[in-house]
Amino acid sequence: MHCEWCPLCPTEKDDECGYFEQYGKEYKDGQYGCTMPRNKIEKIDDEYSSYLGDMGLDMGIAIDFQHHEWSMEETIDLIKHMIGLDYHKPYMRHDKLFYKPYRNYFSFNPKNDNKSFEYLSGESIGILRRYERYGDNCGFICYSLTEIGRRWLSRSIGVMIKEPEKRLNTLTLMKCLQTKVKHT
Repeated sequence: MHCEWCPLCPTEKDDECGYFEQYGKEYKDGQYGCTMPRNKIEKIDDEYSSYLGDMGLDMGIAIDFQHHEWSMEETIDLIKHMIGLDYHKPYMRHDKLFYKPYRNYFSFNPKNDNKSFEYLSGESIGILRRYERYGDNCGFICYSLTEIGRRWLSRSIGVMIKEPEKRLNTLTLMKCLQTKVKHT
């Protein structure tokens, strides 16, 4: 059965909608329709679209890391260190692992090779946010994990990383920067 107007219905006429048995309806003129509430249809459609977007991001990052011969494991370990996951263990609830970060920053000396972090903080990826630290003639580069980065890391390591408190983000970032901030 094929509903003409439902975004969840397969595009091919021969395919059947997975929701037809529960919500399907045949009209007098021979067309098929759906009685599923519109808000439920939109929610399912949005979840599937974000799933496809996340899968594309994950595949793109993996392909780029292979192309540049960067180590995905080392980068993930540094990002786990960035949020403190290397010192504190995640807790289990309902057979799932959860973690609430207690910090969200990492500083690099510009002399060190951090090309993978530069790539992940680029405009097209946006997993990390990049800041430059001035003062004391140090010239360090600081990174923090964005919302997209938190979800990406959760999918990569299989631990649900909760959103840190806003106060915590500001305090840890200010501790990292200490002085004037220049966003790049």
